Amino acid sequence: RTFARKGSAMKAIIFMSCADSVDFHHKALIRADASSEKGTAEDDSDSGIDVNNSSLSNKKDDMMLPAPSISNPANPVTAYRLHGSLPQADRTRITQAFSKSTNASLLIATDVASRGLDVPNLDLVIEYDPAFSKEDHLHRIGRTARLGKDGRAIIFLSPGGEEGYINVLKSSYKTTDTNTTGNVTGMTVDDVLQKGFSPATGTVASKKEIEVAATEFQLAIERWVVADPKVREMAGKAFMSHVRAYATHIASERKWFDIKGLHLGHLAKAFGLRDPPAKVNVQGLRGAKAIAKGGNDRRRIVASSSEGAKQVGKVGERVLRADVNVDVAEERQKRKAADVDETVDAEVSAAKMKALTRNRRLMMGAGADEFNLA
Repeated sequence: RTFARKGSAMKAIIFMSCADSVDFHHKALIRADASSEKGTAEDDSDSGIDVNNSSLSNKKDDMMLPAPSISNPANPVTAYRLHGSLPQADRTRITQAFSKSTNASLLIATDVASRGLDVPNLDLVIEYDPAFSKEDHLHRIGRTARLGKDGRAIIFLSPGGEEGYINVLKSSYKTTDTNTTGNVTGMTVDDVLQKGFSPATGTVASKKEIEVAATEFQLAIERWVVADPKVREMAGKAFMSHVRAYATHIASERKWFDIKGLHLGHLAKAFGLRDPPAKVNVQGLRGAKAIAKGGNDRRRIVASSSEGAKQVGKVGERVLRADVNVDVAEERQKRKAADVDETVDAEVSAAKMKALTRNRRLMMGAGADEFNLA
């Protein structure tokens, strides 16, 4: 609905926690089948790009393409992606194109876009993933409402522990006698769904209609992920990277973003994955399943029943959390091996010193050696 108004030249930035998540969500917005879901299969006449040409996803310009899933025939939207893993030349080109665009545009980016980026008429900043610190949050929302202009910022927080982060954000804003909340207001999940999935005609949809539309959108993403192995790998990689990034919140704010409280099953669904978190494996990354199979300190469970399968899933989730800080188990093994080496060296040195002391005592024929001056 943000871009639904005819003639809107609105610009918005969505901040993600990692580059893999940026790539996946950008791919989801520009996917060709999204146009058929919304009944907008025709080409984008303004950009001259055929949104149904799947071969475009392999081209360099897939960093800025029409986004059928959030567009309508009267107001097409172009989606851009930006993160630090892209070459500097590409980052400069994307930034300039987004800034100079006079059409409705959406930039999906990591924190690389939170500093030094001055985009004229940026109307909205969306923190889909919360920033890693309060200071990073302020830099993000500082991209909008510049030079006295109006702007809005939205942050998504999971129910439960993350909701306490609201008080941290409120403390960053100036308050007055008449405004004690610093212009920070809350929205329920139902409110967000109502705004996102209501018909563009302006008619008010019922709660049931909204739930049906939201469910169909989720299932469309899941079908898209399941149908293409490359997309499924991209989704799995984004999921794993997101979990690792979640653990990097600064220590003073980690009580609101506790990795142990993260529901991995729900998070996997957010990336269109139907497999349990323990079975999400990505080539080149140590997934939960691979970790569960190895290591002397991990208990193996053979699932011969539904209860056994649940146990495997639980073990996989625990293992995944243990693996968040860049393969903690491997680091422990390295430290353990180093400790063993140091212990062996210390024992050898002690034995040599003991023998040397004994020989000195024998040579001097007394109980005290030359180092015992007292």
